[in-house]
Amino acid sequence: MSSKSKGLAGFYGNIEGYKGRIGAIDVWKKMFIKSIKENDSSYPKVRDYEFYGNSFATMSGKSKINFYYTMDGYPSSLPVNFRRDIRREAKPGVRISFISTFEPTKIDWNSPQMRSKMRVWRSIEKDRDEVDEYNYVDNIGSSDNLKRRKASLVYLADADMRRKRNMFKYRTLMIVSGERGENFDKTISAVNEYCSMKKIVITRVDDNLDDYLRAFSPFSMELNNGILSSVGSNTIPDEQIARFSGYSQGKIGKRGTLIGTDIYSGFPVYKQFKRDATDAETFLVTAETGGGKSYLLKSILVQLIGDTNYNGTINDIEGFEYIPFGAFCANKSSVVVINMAEGQGCYYDPFEIELTGDPLLDADMFNLSKSFTSSYMSVLVGKKLLDENTWASKIVNNAIARAYSSLGVLEDDMSTWGNTKGHGGLFYVYSKFKELYDEYFKLKKSIHDIEDLELSERYKLNPGYLDALDKVVAKLSEYFEPLDKGGIRSNVFKKKVTLSEIATAKLVINSFGMAGKSADTIDQIQMALTQLSAAIISYIRSVFSKAQGKFNFKVWEEFQRWGSFPGADTTIKTAVTGGRKLGDVNFIVTNNVKELLDDDKFAIFDNVSSFAIGAIASENTRERLCKELSVPLLLPDLNAIVTKKSKKDEDGDEQTTSMYDKAFLVHLDRTMSTIVKVFLPPHISKSNIFRTGVDLNH
Repeated sequence: MSSKSKGLAGFYGNIEGYKGRIGAIDVWKKMFIKSIKENDSSYPKVRDYEFYGNSFATMSGKSKINFYYTMDGYPSSLPVNFRRDIRREAKPGVRISFISTFEPTKIDWNSPQMRSKMRVWRSIEKDRDEVDEYNYVDNIGSSDNLKRRKASLVYLADADMRRKRNMFKYRTLMIVSGERGENFDKTISAVNEYCSMKKIVITRVDDNLDDYLRAFSPFSMELNNGILSSVGSNTIPDEQIARFSGYSQGKIGKRGTLIGTDIYSGFPVYKQFKRDATDAETFLVTAETGGGKSYLLKSILVQLIGDTNYNGTINDIEGFEYIPFGAFCANKSSVVVINMAEGQGCYYDPFEIELTGDPLLDADMFNLSKSFTSSYMSVLVGKKLLDENTWASKIVNNAIARAYSSLGVLEDDMSTWGNTKGHGGLFYVYSKFKELYDEYFKLKKSIHDIEDLELSERYKLNPGYLDALDKVVAKLSEYFEPLDKGGIRSNVFKKKVTLSEIATAKLVINSFGMAGKSADTIDQIQMALTQLSAAIISYIRSVFSKAQGKFNFKVWEEFQRWGSFPGADTTIKTAVTGGRKLGDVNFIVTNNVKELLDDDKFAIFDNVSSFAIGAIASENTRERLCKELSVPLLLPDLNAIVTKKSKKDEDGDEQTTSMYDKAFLVHLDRTMSTIVKVFLPPHISKSNIFRTGVDLNH
């Protein structure tokens, strides 16, 4: 009988203290029982020792037990917080720990071994059968492996040769610790199931356990070739290993505004807006309808409006969302609500020049008023006429210049700018358009030869000039003439809002009244005037807030709808992105972020400094959003908010709520990330301030 067959017949060992020869049946019996019972925490003998063990577990006392696993393989893509996801599977009383070793290594791309591998891999790819629709199923595994290998080669070469990253051989030991019993056994089953589903290869340590403990213990690190060869090793650059730590648990931020509560640690998450006066602050808040956007945002705004360092401007397209919020603030502060809904005729008149008292800011106020007045008149005249007739813009500029000069306003003399007070604003400017007619006919009557006119005046007798003047005045007369004289749209400019009201208010709410309406159902010029007015008011608010030594937070509700307004791409882009040095904090709010991704005409994603993203049903939209915000590694967390809407209790029954319900993935100042929820007392959360939609009690 060969030595091999003798080995199968029996060997000498210890079964329950027996020191004689062990039969083959006993050996296989022992192995079979071990495979059946290895996940049963009650199976190992109980001893009253501080520390003892067998080949596949260590114990302490009569209740504590530890199982050990090596992590030997990973899928092609891995959540950056995969350890936290594994820990989530732990039942009460069970803890999961990880010990990782990092062995510095280098890839010798020119070594004979590497060149040989490259030749073999290239040969395998070249010789493999062509994959078509009919054999795709048979080849899907090999195709994925080939794709992963090629992508890994490109990534590692780029990391090594171009980015000069340090390489490490990465090995991990996972320890599951807890009390013997049902919770521990359920945790073992759940961890195995999760790793199998995610294609994370874990191997139970069931032999030579003492060698593994010595190898991975931070106090010994006695690595030997046997352990090194039996544990999965992955060559990973330091830039990836640094991400494996996941989110740091604990308090995020020391001071500032409470964003919410970390759903994992229970600690508050703070953000300090405008740590530096010139910091860019554009905060994106997005989630599907009912995802808790308003709840999160209003909890932030309540804090900011209570801060003496802030004023606020809210552009509410729907029209009623923030009225209760404004009413609440009005108890202590000045609040102005501007109803810009169609038919209301409420408007801000930019013609009058108002000074802030700050010489640096005031130096530009005349140009601002002149520019804003020109924008209003250009909207009323219409883009088509301005584009097709070169005289039209000249006529608009002439009338505005005449309006200011007739009041004695001099561009370089600030003391004359106050002459604009109380002169009718836009209506006064309209009168100057009609005066251009008088000028034309006077010139035509008094000048017999065009050569008698100065060169700068000759265009005024051009027939094309008169034709354009007719068209411009015809357009404007619809808005500024009485109804009996053709002013069919005279109700657009019924209620004038003064600059002094806007400049001094703690909070201004621009209410558009578009709830249930689409942009194509609203008069286009009315809509353009509304968004232009809101943008101008927002900018003016920033200027005067800066003069007061305060910041101005601006809320842009239903932001995706601004894109459908004529001319919004230039006006709103300037209002949103141009106020950094004025002290603006912009909140971009949308329940349809896909529209912004499809056409980011406002360059919002180039300027987002922080974001809070809630549940978004579309997987494609979630992927695009993470890519656009340059945070692809946060995609698994965003997926978790959507996919884990409910959870099972210990009996396996579905619960109706989840820790992820109305939770938000927040990424603050392009650095810190976590998942938060807002927790408020019921008497506050159910108040009118935080209610969205129809109140069934009224």
